[in-house]
Amino acid sequence: MSETVLAADSESASGAHPHPEPEARGSAILGLVHDPVTRDLLMEIAVERGYGLFCAPGAEEASRLLAEDPPNLLVIDVDFPDGRMLLSTLRAHPGWRLIPILAITGTNNPMMAVSVDAPLFFKPELNGLEQAVTGRFERLERPEDEEEETLPWLRRTPSA
Repeated sequence: MSETVLAADSESASGAHPHPEPEARGSAILGLVHDPVTRDLLMEIAVERGYGLFCAPGAEEASRLLAEDPPNLLVIDVDFPDGRMLLSTLRAHPGWRLIPILAITGTNNPMMAVSVDAPLFFKPELNGLEQAVTGRFERLERPEDEEEETLPWLRRTPSA
């Protein structure tokens, strides 16, 4: 059973739309995060920007949600076995390999970034996570001629 966080509605939260809602199908974030602080930050970002957010309690539920409607972005806590299991599943599935991933960890191990092969954000600070999330959706809204300016790690194909 998924822990569905309401598709963010900026209008009801603040009375106005500070950012236009992304038009792409599935303009949502799928999170596999167990830390309440990280979930709260993702919720804040989603509400502020008008993104949908779904938090799955485990890899099995996340895989089910991926199969139903792939999101534009995955945020995965790689410190938990379910996080690592979901990464393996994503890398093995041809239809899911190109979904961008942002990884969260509390481990202060620089080799983690190499093994995860995704932008890594360290708890508890999570410096840069909001910019990375919003950057992904802003890229979807940009005309193709502006894509060259996109951060390289948002464009790259993950290794298999």
